[in-house]
Amino acid sequence: MEKTKRKYNNTKISGDNVQGWFIAIAVIDFIIAFISLLSINIILLIVSVVMGIFTIIVGSAIKNLMHSIANIEDNSADQLEYLKLIVKQNINKSNEELKVE
Repeated sequence: MEKTKRKYNNTKISGDNVQGWFIAIAVIDFIIAFISLLSINIILLIVSVVMGIFTIIVGSAIKNLMHSIANIEDNSADQLEYLKLIVKQNINKSNEELKVE
């Protein structure tokens, strides 16, 4: 269970890191947009702003996807532990029934 919890946290942290990189790329796009605004290059301005917004959306989507995967991993680990407990209880119950006979 502990190993799976660690994997869950690593997946979540990876998602946050991916979003951070996408935001960094978006900042570069917005800087380019600002420079193009100063040089009165409207086409580059529009392209840079659209690319910056698109980059932020994609980064957020990837982060959300990785967080969802991490939540699924976490829930699976909890269900596995619960299943192990039930099997152990059933084995103990079966052993007690065999002892009685």
